[in-house]
Amino acid sequence: MLRRLVPFVAFALLAACRKPATIAVDPTTKDAAAPGIVAKPAEMADAGTASPFSVVTKDVTWRLVRVENGPVLGVDTFSRVVLDLSAEGGPRFLSPVQEVIGERFSTGMQIGRIAGRWPDILVVEGATFAGRGGTVLQEATFDLAKGTSVVKGASGYTASAWTWKNGTVLAFHADDASIIGPFVMGRRGTFLALAGPKPAVLPKRPAKLVSPDGTFIAYPSGRMFVLAGVAAEKSNEDMPDMEHVWSSDGAAWKAEKMPSEPTVLARGRDERETLVAGRTWLRRWDGSTFVDVTLPPKANVSSLSIGDDGSVWLATGEALFRASFPELAFAAVPLPNGSEPREVVARDESDVWLLSGVMDERGGGPWTVLHTQPPRALYTPPSDDESFYPAVFAQKSPSPYTKGCRIPFVVFGAPSEVTDDDARTIAKAVEGTVNGKTVRGATKDGPVVGLAVDRTSGYSDASDEQQLQQALARVRKKRPSAKVLCTRPVVEQEIEAR
Repeated sequence: MLRRLVPFVAFALLAACRKPATIAVDPTTKDAAAPGIVAKPAEMADAGTASPFSVVTKDVTWRLVRVENGPVLGVDTFSRVVLDLSAEGGPRFLSPVQEVIGERFSTGMQIGRIAGRWPDILVVEGATFAGRGGTVLQEATFDLAKGTSVVKGASGYTASAWTWKNGTVLAFHADDASIIGPFVMGRRGTFLALAGPKPAVLPKRPAKLVSPDGTFIAYPSGRMFVLAGVAAEKSNEDMPDMEHVWSSDGAAWKAEKMPSEPTVLARGRDERETLVAGRTWLRRWDGSTFVDVTLPPKANVSSLSIGDDGSVWLATGEALFRASFPELAFAAVPLPNGSEPREVVARDESDVWLLSGVMDERGGGPWTVLHTQPPRALYTPPSDDESFYPAVFAQKSPSPYTKGCRIPFVVFGAPSEVTDDDARTIAKAVEGTVNGKTVRGATKDGPVVGLAVDRTSGYSDASDEQQLQQALARVRKKRPSAKVLCTRPVVEQEIEAR
């Protein structure tokens, strides 16, 4: 059942309807290169290793996503960053997604999954951690052709979307995406047409298909596969049998028993290249049923990806293996010393991305990102400084204050103007409006004294905005020149309250 957890739940356990937005976008136009790329020689495998992989970046909390027909995306869940890793010249911010995430989603948001077909449509799943208010889930749907986006509260989540019959982009929307939703027995789902021709009739979910997590694949032939359980005979409230894969030709459905609960479903060039895997087994669809495929000895499946050229890539956490259709005979791929491959995404033989590293207690990195195409330079992930987020931090003066501000800092003034007692008095004026620490610190413009706002208790962009405006109004009664920065200064000393 652990695979039913949406990607941001582990973080939530540790940490505790928008109006449509119109955006201008040409999906075929590359963004300007993302700041933060510095000229360092790319790290390659040690001499004699002969690895096709080289290091792109280190110490990131990315996940790798590939949408149909599209680039490989790097999704930094904790920094709300989406990067086009396949862009010429190195990783680039993916606009318009980045702008909407920065301006529309709450500051505490963590990105979940991304689905869609390039360059038509993308669906970005997000969660806002709202303190005592629990977890608020949202989805942003980007119509890249029209240049529009809609952000809404999510009554479920869309984990994958694929081209179906007649060019329709079909998605399976899992209902009831609460924080404990993955464990809710009897969960349902709905098929949606996201883009392309609207079909006269959408597929219907069979009554016994329950507890899906949204993972499914579809083909232009009409064939579909869904990872979901089979409802118990006596009651939908009983534990469903999760050791199944559902398949359909577009009309009739059948649930096929697997050796254990399947964790990976991979889409090939056609339905006969569909692969499904559990931790210790792998099967291929032969046109009517799933047949066994021999795994490398002692291999535990961590991630599986199929390239557009029919190459198959298998990451086990200890090694990376490659095979090709139709033989599917796996051979080890040399990796740089110390690599621990956890996630693999392939476009073709020459364009394979890999996350390597040891999982922490949250089930994530930090990871090292490797690629089969040597980078011109190591990519340095952006910091919290707004100069690294030109699109996100493009703010309108004098408000709103919270757009793009991960951790707002209310500047009282320079140390020569504000004593410790002054700082305590000013901070006391905003008690009950915002939480934070009064500190002395340094910015690029010099030393400052101010309030480092703690945003973890916010409930939404609107409430954060209102609270910060109220706080600033109170501060300006004491210090008319007070202002808000979108980045926390280097803290030199905390001014404790008395």
